[in-house]
Amino acid sequence: MAGSRHVVLLVEDDHVLRESITRQLKLRGYSVVPLANARDAAEVLSFLRPAVIIVDYRLSDSNVTALLDGDIPSKGHKAPVVMISGFAEAADVAAVRGIPFVKKPFAIDTLFAVFEPLMADPHTP
Repeated sequence: MAGSRHVVLLVEDDHVLRESITRQLKLRGYSVVPLANARDAAEVLSFLRPAVIIVDYRLSDSNVTALLDGDIPSKGHKAPVVMISGFAEAADVAAVRGIPFVKKPFAIDTLFAVFEPLMADPHTP
């Protein structure tokens, strides 16, 4: 179970999936900031320090590389990132970057099994 300090930034452009993941995160005690696109994520990252970032590889306004190469490091974020996607090339991008990857469609327990151990990392803000 998460503590209240565990804020998850969820960036997913599929409304139904975003709402479903958000609901499951909240049921487990996480605070969630659900967003639909990279532009909003970049804005929120200027003031939010999430404990973990869950991001879809291909968003309606961008792909995840804009966040990974620009907004996340430029704003000094050290939060672990988990990439989710149904696109085959996303797994390769995640592997090259050393980012945990969860292939869509997935059971919610699979997502929790990947990101919850990252929350226990003492280097997580």
